[in-house]
Amino acid sequence: MRLNVDMTMDMDIRCSPQRFRWTGPDPAHHFSIAIVSSAVGVLFRRFQTWTKLQDLHLANIAFPRDAKELFSTLPSLRTLYLGQATLVPVIPLACLLCDPRMNSLMIVRLVDCYVESIWGPRLRRADSNVQ
Repeated sequence: MRLNVDMTMDMDIRCSPQRFRWTGPDPAHHFSIAIVSSAVGVLFRRFQTWTKLQDLHLANIAFPRDAKELFSTLPSLRTLYLGQATLVPVIPLACLLCDPRMNSLMIVRLVDCYVESIWGPRLRRADSNVQ
């Protein structure tokens, strides 16, 4: 069954959850994509309408190749978890995390996040100058 995107958008605008969690159906040691890149833009536009969103947990996600305008400031966000993610837009994500309007953000976890595919470079703290 395929849901009408306009209906779900309308429904989401009427609610403002504090927590949103999306994980794939696979066991932790498996890697599959549950949020495909074509759905990511719609999903992230929904987050903009959720003014009370504090905890965001997204796993098994493939970002679109052109994600420059994807991330919007979420002032109430306290926790961000990205896991099992491919095509992670590093610069836009870093800009979001450094945005002074994101002053409620306390915890950021990036687990198995890849710049390209799962066979490409992984985002690792060891690769940065941050300790």
